[in-house]
Amino acid sequence: MRVLITGGDGEFCKHLVEKGEDFTFLTPTKNEADIRSYWNLDSYFYLHQNKFDYVIHAAAITRPMVIHEDNPSLSIQTNIIGTSNVVLMCQRYKKKIIYISTDYVYDGKKGDFKETDGMKPFTKY
Repeated sequence: MRVLITGGDGEFCKHLVEKGEDFTFLTPTKNEADIRSYWNLDSYFYLHQNKFDYVIHAAAITRPMVIHEDNPSLSIQTNIIGTSNVVLMCQRYKKKIIYISTDYVYDGKKGDFKETDGMKPFTKY
């Protein structure tokens, strides 16, 4: 299976690549495929569209609570608009997407959440 991983220079990506022996990975850096820029991302998808079938969207601000309080614009550009851009590219280039989400949408009191559990965000993020 051929997979593009957004956030290619992040720790999560490095661990996926280590464990994914049966996969071929494209792991662009932020400079190569900046999810915050629709046109930068479109260019990357266009140039590499025949090299992958799936996208694991793992690019994000990894400490959103701290950064969102200090710089909400960066948080919104990366985690909201950036995610939207990745989804739009997957739609445009007919790629399947696997989305890595955050647990910050839950109140954090019990853990082991399911998709059917109600969301109770406890911060602005």
